[in-house]
Amino acid sequence: MPVRTNRVVASAMRATLRDSIPSLIRRMDAVATGRATPSLESMTIGSGRKVTAAVIFFDICGFTQLTNSDDPETLKRTLLLLNCVIPAMMRVLYRYGAYVEKNTGDGLMAVLGVETNDTVTASHALEIAEEMFFVLHGIVNPELVKLGLQPVRARIGIDMGQILISRIGVPNGTSAHERNSLTAVGPAANRASKIQGMAGVNEVWVGDSIGRSAPKEKLALFDCVTPAVWNWTYGNNPQNRYHCWRYNGRVDPLATLLGGPTQLIQ
Repeated sequence: MPVRTNRVVASAMRATLRDSIPSLIRRMDAVATGRATPSLESMTIGSGRKVTAAVIFFDICGFTQLTNSDDPETLKRTLLLLNCVIPAMMRVLYRYGAYVEKNTGDGLMAVLGVETNDTVTASHALEIAEEMFFVLHGIVNPELVKLGLQPVRARIGIDMGQILISRIGVPNGTSAHERNSLTAVGPAANRASKIQGMAGVNEVWVGDSIGRSAPKEKLALFDCVTPAVWNWTYGNNPQNRYHCWRYNGRVDPLATLLGGPTQLIQ
């Protein structure tokens, strides 16, 4: 299945980002100490569901360096950057039907493929990673540069397996009290987080479950990057290691905007 960012979608995303920037700048100028975060709607608490799904972690590299200064103008520019990057990545996830489980400030955790089989889920997860980097480097970063901001570098970690999704917290609340959210727990989530942390700048690392379920046409785009010290195995057999892979698939921006297929960029 080709990446879904065609010319029309890419133009719409670029227009949305450009249209949002003036209001984002105004909001950054209006940031006030003590402004409350809106409360979540009341929802059923304590229910859980066991599912097989992919877990995707997107992380901005070097974000800590951007927040080392307590200068208000610097921090407002950092918030402007986040308001350009994170919503754009969320739009990619939402278009594939993923659920954003967590916004960490400088990254996202999402769950994908609860209602699909492993092959479809793995394929969509890889397409999401390709599209995220295409949107980041081809659409968002050029706009950041126009605003005098540094282009963003990122990394992505993905794995797939059985997880438990549960709503945890209390029904209502404010920024001063506990609230609730959907939380995904399980080995697949742990591995995806670990893999993302090991990935290099602008790299996509995935677990064995993704690599084994990937479409045949994508198999040549994987390199084994399993660390020498790695505790994940199949069952209790230390010799049967659960490998992780660097996925080298990228979108050729020109081919994509012209409706062409995903291509590997060296």
